Amino acid sequence: MALGNYHDLQTAIVDFAPELSVGDPITSFIALAESDFFPQIEHYMCERTVSLTSAGNAVTLPADFTKARVIRVDGKIAKPVSVYGATLAHGEIGYFQSGNTYAFVPNQADPRAVELTYFAVPPALSDANLTNWVLTQFPAIYLYGSLAQGFYWRGNEAAEAQAKAKMNEALAKLLAHSARGTSSGNQIVEYGGNPYGD
Repeated sequence: MALGNYHDLQTAIVDFAPELSVGDPITSFIALAESDFFPQIEHYMCERTVSLTSAGNAVTLPADFTKARVIRVDGKIAKPVSVYGATLAHGEIGYFQSGNTYAFVPNQADPRAVELTYFAVPPALSDANLTNWVLTQFPAIYLYGSLAQGFYWRGNEAAEAQAKAKMNEALAKLLAHSARGTSSGNQIVEYGGNPYGD
């Protein structure tokens, strides 16, 4: 099924569910579906890398942040530590999440250079943003997620459950697609020590 844009999706929702009509709040069904499945999306297509500078030994996470992939601080891979205390070897830098920030230890007066690679929330659909990669590559997530919201609104619990199950199947395919993409290619070879050194 090809759903090229936001308007195609709205038409498909009504076509797939005779009990829904163009007079129903279809755009709200889509927005509510996004709020359900966006937090579950971890795919290489939504990876972003940003360069940040710490202030007060912390950086604020990007507004579209869902999950970190890699955190480098002053050129080093940072080590996740407990908010209650950290055991670090000499030269190691630790981090922990505090609200919408990552805080770093040990404390230092100078700002730190932080490179954060993370999964970003996909851009939401709207009349100003007619498409995104989730809709074009995994349209079933949008269709069944929106239908589930529509059926809930209509009070059809059985149809809602079926649509949610189909949405979850489509999400599983998205996650499997990302896993295949990131594990293909040359195999990682462990040499011990620093494999990139001389």
